[in-house]
Amino acid sequence: MIAALLASLAWAALIVALVLRMLRQYRHFEEVGPQPAATAADTPDLAVIVPARNEAARIERCLNALLKQDYPSSRLHIVVVDDDSSDDTAAIVQAVVADAGGATLLRAPPLPKGWMGKPHACQAGADSVRAEWLCFMDADTRAEPELLTAVVALARARGLDMLSLEPFQVLGSFWERVIMPAGYLLVAFFLDSARANDPNDPQAAANGQFILIRREVYDAVGGHAAVRDAITEDFALARRVKRAGYGLAMLGGRRLIRTRMYSGLGEIWRGLSKNVPDIVGGGGKTVLLALAAALLGVASLGLPAWTLPPAIADPTPLRIAAAFLSLAGTATLLGLHIGTVRHFRVPAWYGLLLPLGSAVGAMLALHAIWWRVRGYVAWKDRAYTTVPETRGSDRD
Repeated sequence: MIAALLASLAWAALIVALVLRMLRQYRHFEEVGPQPAATAADTPDLAVIVPARNEAARIERCLNALLKQDYPSSRLHIVVVDDDSSDDTAAIVQAVVADAGGATLLRAPPLPKGWMGKPHACQAGADSVRAEWLCFMDADTRAEPELLTAVVALARARGLDMLSLEPFQVLGSFWERVIMPAGYLLVAFFLDSARANDPNDPQAAANGQFILIRREVYDAVGGHAAVRDAITEDFALARRVKRAGYGLAMLGGRRLIRTRMYSGLGEIWRGLSKNVPDIVGGGGKTVLLALAAALLGVASLGLPAWTLPPAIADPTPLRIAAAFLSLAGTATLLGLHIGTVRHFRVPAWYGLLLPLGSAVGAMLALHAIWWRVRGYVAWKDRAYTTVPETRGSDRD
C-alpha cells in the first residue's frame, strides 16, 4: 500500500503545481474591451484583409460583421481575397458587396511554388491596398462592431507595432466540446503565454485569426513573403517582428471577436495536426505534451480505481490517505476542466470527459509529429511539403 500512497501523493503534488502555474497564466492574461467610437480625424487608414478559401459557409457572416464596424468608413478598406476557392465563396462576397458596398473582392493569383496558400493570399491582399495599419482576419471570425476601433486605439496608446487577439472559441459539435477545452487546459498547464508579451523575452506568438500590424513594420520585416513557406505563418511573422525589436502583444479578445475554427472531428484532426508542433514549440515538446495528456487522462481514472476499493474494503490510515489524495487530485483536475468547459459556454458535464479529451489529444499530437516526420501537411484541399520549423521565420 506504500506504493499507492506515494503515487497518490505525487499525483496530488502534481495537480497543485499545475494549478499554481495555471493561476499564474491567468493573472498575466489580459482581455481587450470596447473603446469609445472615434472620428475620422482621430483614426488612421486601416485595411482589413480576409483570406478566404472554400469559406462559403462562413464568409457572409464574417463580411457582414466587418461592414457594421463603428470605425470611420472613410478610413476603412475591406479586402476579401478569394484564394482559388472551388465553392461559392467569391459569388457570396460579390453578392454582399453588390448589396451593401464597402468592400472589395480580390482574386488571388495562382499559388507560386514554395508558398503556402494563406501567406500568399495575405500578401496579395496587402499588396492591393495602401493604409497605415493592416489587419488580417480569418473568414471564420465574426467581429463585434467595436472591434477595430478598440484594437487600433489600444495599439496606438501602447506603442505596439503588432497586436494579435485570441477570439472567443465557439464549440458546436461533440468532439469540439471534448477536445478543445482539454487542449486549452493543457496549454495553460504547460506553456508560458506571458513570455510572448515580454519585450525582453525572445519567445513570440500570434493568432492568425486576428493580426493588426503597422504597415511600415509589415514591410520592414518582409511581410508574408518572408514567411511564405511557414506552416504557422502567424507565429513566424510574430517572431520576425519581435526579433527586429518592434512592439508585439497577444491579448484576449473574447468580448470583441468570436470564431468557430472547426466543425467536427475531421477538421479538428487536420487543423491541429498542422499547427500543434509550432504552437507548443517543436517536435520534442509536442511529444512531451502527448505524454502529459496521456498521463493526466490515465492517472485521473486509474489512481482512484487503484486506491479507493482497498480503502473501502479495509479502511486503514494508509489506505484512506492514498484514496483521499488520489480523489482530491482527480476532483481538482476535473473541477478545473469543468471551469474551462463553462468558459466556452458548454454544458458542464463535458468537463467530466477530460480523460477522453486527453486521450484523443495525445493521439492527435503524435499524428502531428508523424506528419512532420513525413514532411507533409494537408489543409483546405492542398498538400504541402514542410520545411524546417525556423526557416519560414528567419528568411531575410
